[in-house]
Amino acid sequence: GFLTPLIPDCYVLCTPAIFKNIRNPLIFLRKMATYSCFWRVKRSKILLQASLHRLFDLLTLVSVLHYCNILPPDCPVREYICLVRFAFLFLANFLFLPYIHAMKIITKEIRHDTPRESGLFRRIPGPKPIFIDIETTGLSPERARVYLVGCLHPLDDSRFQFLQWLSESPLEERKLLTEVSAYIQDFSPLVHFNGDRFDLPFLQQRADELGIPAAFTGRDSFDIYLRAKKCRTLCALPNCKQKTIEAFLGIHREDQYDGGRLIPVYHEYVKTGDARLEHLLLLHNEEDVTGMLQLLPILSYAGLADGDEMSIQITEEAPSVIAGNDASELLLSFRLKEFYPSRVQFQTAEGWYGILQDHALRMRIPLMRGELRYYLPDPANYYYLPEEDTAIHKSVGEFVDKAYRRQATEKTCYIKKMGCFLPLPENVERKSSGRSRKNLGNENFGKEIFYPDEKKTPYCEYQPELLADADFWNWYLRGVFRRIR
Repeated sequence: GFLTPLIPDCYVLCTPAIFKNIRNPLIFLRKMATYSCFWRVKRSKILLQASLHRLFDLLTLVSVLHYCNILPPDCPVREYICLVRFAFLFLANFLFLPYIHAMKIITKEIRHDTPRESGLFRRIPGPKPIFIDIETTGLSPERARVYLVGCLHPLDDSRFQFLQWLSESPLEERKLLTEVSAYIQDFSPLVHFNGDRFDLPFLQQRADELGIPAAFTGRDSFDIYLRAKKCRTLCALPNCKQKTIEAFLGIHREDQYDGGRLIPVYHEYVKTGDARLEHLLLLHNEEDVTGMLQLLPILSYAGLADGDEMSIQITEEAPSVIAGNDASELLLSFRLKEFYPSRVQFQTAEGWYGILQDHALRMRIPLMRGELRYYLPDPANYYYLPEEDTAIHKSVGEFVDKAYRRQATEKTCYIKKMGCFLPLPENVERKSSGRSRKNLGNENFGKEIFYPDEKKTPYCEYQPELLADADFWNWYLRGVFRRIR
């Protein structure tokens, strides 16, 4: 009965993994032989360290067997195994292992001019976000190890706590993952760059392999990479790598390495303990983590491409219309509430053109002059007159000769109107619940919608009074940016 408090739950769960590791007494040494840490310390210390780890696993396994009443009653060690294991655990953790090697923990405070009222943190859900990035010895968690983890979380509006856990030897991975898991458990969400596909699954699989009860996956997370992909076209990015986005935002990095090139650097560091190599490892991870903080403005561009609500106003600069024979252009300037540090220039196939920088957006919108169709609801109540190419209500059409009229359909139930028309984003013409796109647009949009003869782009009539409708332009610009994704 006194055994239970001395055995953590994780050891009961990881018994198969422990048994797999101790099946062959030399499997541990074979796994570690590829690492250059054998060159860094005396062989006697390495053997002692390996022996301590394996003996601890053996005692844990025997303790679990005892706890599950699998050991035979006449086993001589049955009554004393808990005390032996407890004594060994004390000696190993407090006397021998700290002397052989120690994991480094680097802590410092960072100041950054990204206050919460700037609106950038508004796009990260959760009360206590923490930024996290890892460095590994490879891409496969079955063959590679985690050797460095960096975390960053806000203390107040401009101060951030930064921590790094560096494993000086591959033997320290268990301790590293245990401490990182314990540290981040009170934070939510985990903010990362491509962590949903790599960092978090890698951490979770390594923790499972080592029998650590950690929850890196299955919790709230926020992947900056997935958000940045939405604005790749808008920002004309060749790819969505972190360094590419940093270059777009004008962020300078001192580090010139990537994770793959640092793997041999880490192996050399384990062998030599060179402080210069340690600096390269820590610098790369630090700039990856703090770089995510500097990447937050990309979320504003991603919000545009995602069609988020915008706070806009038309500037005092008077809008102008450049007129031609059959078409015109409307030039407008808007002031946006959010800040966009890098200049973006975009153009769509429909002719929308814009320049976005700082808080300013300048738009050139094509207008159409001519005759467009307005589709009437309830075709059953209308006749179509082929000679006139228009529809009239049956209350009037009954006086028209039957030879010159026919029952109107959805395609022929329209009237024509001359004027100057503004193209609308395509989302106004989506179908819903079986209703026609024309009726749906009128009900949701609140304005009459016109269509050319053979084109699908919807239009509304342009009037100077339209410029004072802030809700309309908020909806309009959101639709334009959604088309650029």
